[in-house]
Amino acid sequence: MGRTSVGKILASALDALAILATLAVAALTFFIVIARFTEIAVVGIYEIILLAAVLMYMLGAVIASRNGSHLRVDWLDTRLTSPGARRAQRLAIATVSLITTGFFVYWTYRMFAWGLVRPQHTPAYGIPLWIPQAAFLIGSVGCFLCALRDTINALRGTA
Repeated sequence: MGRTSVGKILASALDALAILATLAVAALTFFIVIARFTEIAVVGIYEIILLAAVLMYMLGAVIASRNGSHLRVDWLDTRLTSPGARRAQRLAIATVSLITTGFFVYWTYRMFAWGLVRPQHTPAYGIPLWIPQAAFLIGSVGCFLCALRDTINALRGTA
């Protein structure tokens, strides 16, 4: 199995997980609305929605980074005409992104490690808090890897 096929499998898995998390948030939110309307008491459903929402946001960030569709200001892009200046700009953006996501990985790792050493649980279902913390760690590592890819491509001049 080649490197591109592994990448495609990972990309498909990320897309599928993001779709499932989005559907879970939408369906459970709809369920809460119906439950309130019909006065059905539902305990702890917010915990499940929160878990799915955190996963959805973090996977969305990784997917946006992977596709290069994250938010950006392209005013400078339109002003730079020199290929060398454009390469320098891409390298600067990639380097800042790499450093920023590096801090994000460090922070989420510390948060995740703290959650494992000092376990806490959600009140209704007793879900360990390291589970949503793991979603942050996965998102931060994914964004870091995309920033590393962008930095390498910018250094090569292939970005």
